[in-house]
Amino acid sequence: MSATLLPPLFFGPVTPYPSWQWVGADVASALSKYFSVGYFEALDEVPDGAVVFWVKNPGGADIAEQVQQRTLTLLFFPVDCFLNEHHIREHASFIDAARLICLHTSSLAPFFKRSNVAYVDHYRKYGVTPQQRMPEDFFLWVGGYQYAPYVIRELLHMERPLGKVVLLTNRKCEAARDAALENATKIGFRDFDRWCHQGDTTTIEWTESAQRNAMLTCKAAFDVKYMGCFNQFHKPPTKIQKYICSQIPCAVNRGVAYLDSLYYDVPALEELFGVAYDGAYLKKLAALAERLSQELSLCRVSQRYIQLASQALLATPVPCIEAEHQGDQILSVAP
Repeated sequence: MSATLLPPLFFGPVTPYPSWQWVGADVASALSKYFSVGYFEALDEVPDGAVVFWVKNPGGADIAEQVQQRTLTLLFFPVDCFLNEHHIREHASFIDAARLICLHTSSLAPFFKRSNVAYVDHYRKYGVTPQQRMPEDFFLWVGGYQYAPYVIRELLHMERPLGKVVLLTNRKCEAARDAALENATKIGFRDFDRWCHQGDTTTIEWTESAQRNAMLTCKAAFDVKYMGCFNQFHKPPTKIQKYICSQIPCAVNRGVAYLDSLYYDVPALEELFGVAYDGAYLKKLAALAERLSQELSLCRVSQRYIQLASQALLATPVPCIEAEHQGDQILSVAP
């Protein structure tokens, strides 16, 4: 299918949030060099017959009705918006109106009709150049402060402490602090905050530049997902992918849903101290980083969006729709 045969591609709803920029705006900008691309805040800004890439929070029944009446081809990217299974059922009309549900983690697939589920990765956005890294002796966690209670509790229960830990987070955000206290109360750990800046643990306010500096200088990085939280359990592996592409030794606590869908192994959190100093592991990590960086390039992930659009328009599975490309350029897309 050539680019000229695709209807206009519209991305939205436009929001100020990072997920929109990462999953929506960045990919739309890359595709706009080769396809007719537009943006919308409200669906009435989209012309009839267009392909709609809807990022994150689902619309209501009124939006679903518009989609069906106006012959729009809707692709829904929920990312990590759903809080529980009931939350998914509440938006059944919108989900049913979507031609494809484009998931960033396969663990969510059982909650949707398998006939219209597809998969896509985040492109590698926040990584650093491995050759520029100058590791120091600290271990890094990056994430929303609302999840800090889970992280601190996991660290305190480790048989072998990591030593110096830096938490890069949005502690100054009032909403995040309120959510953190709510989560801490649910797990019986209300005094978690004092551990965020005590002993070998330091908390630093997140900014993009602070994250870059921390990734350039950390010895290793880790992620923690709380198994008792639906949203946490079904998070995509974006942080681990970011660290791998940057050749940063990394680990995650066992039981995380996305581990079953990866073609590579991720060390357990208890193994992180060892692998951070393991020459054989670091050699394997370098090889994996090169491969994964190519797979998660903006060009490659943008091609995947066109595959998904083509599949949705045909309403049948398309085994292989590859874009002709040269370097980072997408020239055309053909079945």
